[in-house]
Amino acid sequence: MSVRDFAEHLGVAIRTVSKWENRGAGIALQPATQAILDVALQRATDDETARFEQLIDAGRRTPQSDPPGDVATAPEVLLPLIIDGRTVLMPLSPHGLGRAFVDFGAALTEPFADRARVASEDAEPTRTPLDGSSMDIDRRRVLGALSYGIAAATLWGRGQGATLNAGRRLQAGHVDSIRAALVGYRHLASDAAPATSAERLVAAVRRAQQGYQGAAYDAVAQMLPDMITAVDAHASESVRAQELRAQTYIVAAKLLRKAGEAQLAWISADRAAAAASVSESPAAQSAAAYQVVCAMLAMGDAARAEDLAMTFVERFASPRALRDPELLSHAGALWLVSSVIAARNGDRSASIERLALADELGTRLGLNANYGWTAFGPVNVAIHRLSAAKETGDPNEVLELGGAIDADALPAGLKGRRAEVHINMAWAHTQLRNDPAAVRHLQGVENVAPELLSFNRVGAGVIHDLLGREDKSRTPGLRALARRAGVA
Repeated sequence: MSVRDFAEHLGVAIRTVSKWENRGAGIALQPATQAILDVALQRATDDETARFEQLIDAGRRTPQSDPPGDVATAPEVLLPLIIDGRTVLMPLSPHGLGRAFVDFGAALTEPFADRARVASEDAEPTRTPLDGSSMDIDRRRVLGALSYGIAAATLWGRGQGATLNAGRRLQAGHVDSIRAALVGYRHLASDAAPATSAERLVAAVRRAQQGYQGAAYDAVAQMLPDMITAVDAHASESVRAQELRAQTYIVAAKLLRKAGEAQLAWISADRAAAAASVSESPAAQSAAAYQVVCAMLAMGDAARAEDLAMTFVERFASPRALRDPELLSHAGALWLVSSVIAARNGDRSASIERLALADELGTRLGLNANYGWTAFGPVNVAIHRLSAAKETGDPNEVLELGGAIDADALPAGLKGRRAEVHINMAWAHTQLRNDPAAVRHLQGVENVAPELLSFNRVGAGVIHDLLGREDKSRTPGLRALARRAGVA
């Protein structure tokens, strides 16, 4: 469960669970609090209890306790290469800062073969350094391929199609098609010229970004497999092609995260970051950095997401960024996501401080814009302040802040961002048991961005709460709305 979901499950404050998570084994619980947890464990099923005990056991284990030759010692990254017409996976062994060696002695001729075999190979590896000064054009090809090795290890090591949120679905087959494109590797096995021109891909990326911000998620999902396959075919051509590849994977990361496909979102964000690094474009790098943070957060690692956000914002909020509207917008977006993470962790002072820093950048920008598809500007800062208040569990503050937001001041295409105001307001009214007002805001979401209700966890939770105490005389439209959202 997320911190919020677990807090709701136990009936305690969100900040209480955040404190447990941050302090770990060093915390001493009050008897009443311990009793709440004891009751929760007693009510668990046998399967849940067994899983719990296995997790506790795993947490106690140390690296020294693993037997020699265990699968855990196998390399975690496999690099797919074409050798004599065959696809082989080369384990990558880290060696010092910024260096890696390809272990040709442990090559596997079967794609995605058991990594335990890699660890048991006896052959002396032939090591080819990848960090010399002779990379030039090969540097783009090699680094582009590296991200595919990472994806292979992650996808096939953790299980195909695994997600951390089995909530709302895209239309049947869309996620499978995107996953197939992510692990297709066709461009690595072909020397044919790209079938789609760079100009057409630029236009496709623009349509996909517009579709995502307009909450047309299924339409974007339908576009992505062909876009991914096409942009990968351009991957080794030029620095500009790598920037285009980064932009494509940024859209993929956004959509997959929204659909609850956390692992696929992380893979897409990672590929975006790899391509952006090769592209040498500060705008692409900062945009990819934001997606890495969001994907890490979706994977449930809030602590690392926060640490990365602060590291990235330190790098990208440079004097140069203050003169470039797109870079300034990316820096502002990083401050905003870090503020929401802090609020989610119960650190209100850090959240307020980071919102103030984002507000300064929004004031400097001076308009509600959409540079770099960030939607950054003064109104977006206000919307994130609203989200932070919701994360701290204060419905009265949410209503006060939401009443002052002029969402119509946002650029016309930002339907999803507009609808988020309604969702947070619906949550606040639900907490205060003003159910008719909550339903009106949910209907407002439908009017602005119909698909969003089906993909938004908070919105789905609000509908569940309202259904649990439904009074048809007060909320006559609730049941039909729930069916349209796929909740009931």
